[in-house]
This record gives sequence, structure tokens and C-alpha cells, in this order.
Amino acid sequence: MEAPINIKLFEWGYKEYKYLQEPEDITSYLDGFQSYLNEVWESRNYYREQEDSEEGNEERGAKEQRFFTFSLDGFKARNYVGIVQYNGKRIEVYPKIFRDSKEPDYRSYFNNLFYWLSYCRRLNFPVSKSALDEVSKEDDFLEALIYLFAHYTEEVLTEQPFQAFEEVLEETPFLRGRLAMPEYIQQNVITGRWQYFQSEYEPLLYDNLFNRIVKYTSRILLELSTNERNRSKLQEIQFLLDEVSDCVCVAADCDKVKLNPLYSNLADILQLCKMFLSNLTISNDTPAESNFCFLLPMEYVFEDFIFSFIKEHFPELKPEEQVGGFLARSQDRNVFKIKNDILIKNRKLIVDTKYKIRHDDRDGKAGVSQNDLYQMLAYAVKRAYHDVLLLYPEKVEEEKESVATEFLIDSPFTHGKPVKIKAADVDIYNSTITELDTQIYSQLKGLLIKA
Repeated sequence: MEAPINIKLFEWGYKEYKYLQEPEDITSYLDGFQSYLNEVWESRNYYREQEDSEEGNEERGAKEQRFFTFSLDGFKARNYVGIVQYNGKRIEVYPKIFRDSKEPDYRSYFNNLFYWLSYCRRLNFPVSKSALDEVSKEDDFLEALIYLFAHYTEEVLTEQPFQAFEEVLEETPFLRGRLAMPEYIQQNVITGRWQYFQSEYEPLLYDNLFNRIVKYTSRILLELSTNERNRSKLQEIQFLLDEVSDCVCVAADCDKVKLNPLYSNLADILQLCKMFLSNLTISNDTPAESNFCFLLPMEYVFEDFIFSFIKEHFPELKPEEQVGGFLARSQDRNVFKIKNDILIKNRKLIVDTKYKIRHDDRDGKAGVSQNDLYQMLAYAVKRAYHDVLLLYPEKVEEEKESVATEFLIDSPFTHGKPVKIKAADVDIYNSTITELDTQIYSQLKGLLIKA
């Protein structure tokens, strides 16, 4: 199988069309590519924008894709990271914090992305932490995604085969369950076979919709994967589901499956199936030219990761996310909606994540924008809090050590005590995944406990 043309770039990075090794009709290719991206944009369902800002509302209502922008000579990545493969050409987009690395280590980059996703709760992309060490052995982004599915699914189905009650309609010599009257009249009474019944009942079946979806997903991934380890795991899933019917499934079928809330691991598998089925189309003639798209908005990955990490490692702080409210009233109506990323009420601390790279501190502002400072001051006044923490991702291979900066703002609205807004970078990258928990914990402990 011929490997696809692979283009790697970072958020907001630009590539000329010549790097695509243009087909004879580049216009036709780009039209098809943009149409595919529009379809993915409309069907995206493993995440949804959470912001209530004007920009967030604009993104939610947009009909055309916001993954890339296209010009006459090339295309530019936006704020979405991940992978898109279309007609034998693959584009991988990595977080901008890696952009200035002297020796890019792309395998390490996507491994770290999976680590962040393993914590995320609002972004619907389940990642098993137990699989992260093995994922780090993969050199291919798409194969790493397939491994996450194959490893987790094989592990769960081996330990917990799933059976479900499903409605069955069939002709029986005696009534079983309830009588399907319309079918009985049409197929039995009218034809003179009234002594048989059209029975509706719900037996406990291994051949159920959930297992059929999993079997189909593993089958199409088997057609796409060239990695022997992945293929072995996918074949094992096929073997475990050998008694399950073969059928074609679509993403909408995943919404028809009803799982007990206690089966959270099965829900994770179903969500992974939905992600693949939503964004993967297989070419039977040339699997290498199959189309696939997995792109996530990094602002929400960073925000979700930071909150989930704090919630798991600092439970005593009892953090709350996305705490809403209004800044003002006008004519007996609440106006100017606000939403705090993270609120720690027992410390009277507001934590806000900013997925931005802070620039050199040449003007005393430490790379903090004036609009962000105004926004944090409004939050503090509204909540009557005196402590605000702005968290930024630290750029990889930063030459100088990152230092937290404090801004003190005197205000008559805060009872004579100044508002302290602290801006700090968090290093969320490590080439050794197992060291990340300790690394990030020590940084956040110093900021949250002493902020």
C-alpha cells in the first residue's frame, strides 16, 4: 500500500500548494477537499464549541469549515490540531507551542496531545491512560489513533462481553411477548395463516447494535491500517465478535444505542466508533486514499485539560468550571453574559486559561493583552474576589525561564484591597509522558496554593 503524501505544519502555519504535489487539476482537487471539510464541519460531534463569546457563536453558526483558510497559492492552518487525510494526501497540524522547536519531534507532539485528551472531560474523545505508554511507540499519527481504539476495545470486550435486550419481530407458532397486530393482520389473517403469530419480544442478545457497530468500525480500520500490531488487535476484536452480524453502520446508529450509565467504558468505545464513522470514508480500491479527519480546537483542549487536571489532583479545592453569570443589568434585564473558566470558591480565586503565547516583556505588561486584563478585572469586581490567575501554555524550548507576573489594581469596588492578577506559563510538554503528571502538578501547586 502506497503511503500518503504527508505534510506537517503548526497552528497558523502556511503551505504552498506545490507541497501537495499537485494533481493535474488542482482546482478540482481543492474543490473536493473543501467540500469534504465542510461535510466534516457540519457533522462534527466529538466536540462542540463551549464559548458564549461572539467569536464562539460565530463558529457554531458557520456553515463553511473553519479548519483551514485557502488562498490563491496555498493554504493556512487555523487553531485546530490533529490530522486530515484526503485522496492520498495527509495534513498533520500540531500545537503552536512546538513551532520554534529546533529539532521537531512529531511523535512526541501527538503523544502529548493524547495525554492532554486523556484528562479532558467536555471534549468527547475518550483516551485510556493505560494505553499512553504503548501509543508513544507509534511513529504515525493515524496509526496511533487506531491503536487507542483497538487497544481499549479489545481490553474491554475481552473482560466484559456485552449483551443487550433488543426488540425482535418474528413469526412464531405461539405468542411470545406481545402481538404485533398490523403485521399479524397483513401477513397472517389475510393470507389464512392465522394460527401463527407475529410476536414482538426483547431477548438478551450478543448480536446487538452496539456489537455490530464495533465490529464494523474495527473492520474498516483493518482495511486502513498497515501497522501489524494494530491489525492483530483489530483481528482479535473481529474474532471476539464472530457471532455478531456483519452490516454497514453509520455514525447516526451510535445514537440509537442505549447503555446503562454503569457501563462507562462501553460508552467510551461507542464514542470512539462515532468519531471514526463520522470522519472516515474508505476507498475499496485504494485504502491509502481513504478520507479521514480528526481536528480539535486547541483553545478548548487547553481549557478542558487544565480544569480536569486540577479537579483530579487538587480535589480539596473543589474547582467549578464554566460558572456563568451576568455583568450588568439594564431595564430589569441581565446583560453582558460572563463565564469563568474555573472558579475556586473556597479560595476566592478565579482561574482563566488563555491559549496564547506571551511575548517578550518589553513594556511591563508581561505579554498580557489589555483586553484580557480588563476582562479579568470585570470578573473580579463581579465576584468580589481579589485573586485572579491567568494560565498560559509555555512555549517549548523557551530560552529563558518563565516567571509569573503580578498586576495590582486598586479599586474602590474591592473594599480597599487591591485586585491581584497573576499571569503564569505552565509547561505542559515532556518527551517522557510518565513524567508529565509530576511536572504539571508541581507547577500548579505553587500557583494555586500560593496564588
